[in-house]
Amino acid sequence: MAFRSLDIKQPLPEFDAGSSASQTTDSAALAALVGSRLCHDLISPVGAIQNGIELIGLSPSVDPAGDEMRLMTHSVENASAKLKFFRIAFGLSCDESQVSRQSVQAIFDGFTRGTRKQVELAGTETMTRTQAQLVMLAFLCLESVLPMGGRIAVIIEPRGAELTVLNGQLDAEHPLWQAFEAPVDLKTLQPANVQFALLPLLAAKENRRPQLHDDAGVISLTV
Repeated sequence: MAFRSLDIKQPLPEFDAGSSASQTTDSAALAALVGSRLCHDLISPVGAIQNGIELIGLSPSVDPAGDEMRLMTHSVENASAKLKFFRIAFGLSCDESQVSRQSVQAIFDGFTRGTRKQVELAGTETMTRTQAQLVMLAFLCLESVLPMGGRIAVIIEPRGAELTVLNGQLDAEHPLWQAFEAPVDLKTLQPANVQFALLPLLAAKENRRPQLHDDAGVISLTV
């Protein structure tokens, strides 16, 4: 069978430097859609596994306090908590969608369970989903440079939030903070630190800018 050669020698479109900002925004929106899709498709099977483990624990031949059951229960609860957190932090947000501070606190509690990090939320009773997303990304930035853990107090306000490190050794001079001042080179960014590039980008869409403050050794991050 003979194959016909395709002529693909078409001229490449000229690069428009003025459109780079919109292209970056579109890329962030696409990444958020991918994040939402992944979390959405994974939450259901993880929930099914969780239900299955609970049913196994009801069997008279199974010790619910045994090492195997505790390991499986802890693992699936940890996976479920991370998916709930990442679904908001890296998913597609809608500014009109409201979430309660109590529900966001519950997500933080699940995400930090078993770690040396603790998050305490205060302030307004509700917030937009976009605001919750910015708070979660800001927390991920802080915890990335809190190697020994610590307690973080979050004050939710109508148009912003402040996260303060109450205890813990945070590196305020870490090079990653420079991402808030100038666009980061994605080629040099590790996947574990993607929040440093994403936070200022999403904050800019809300006409805000993340800022790190050092008040006599007390470190806070406003978004």
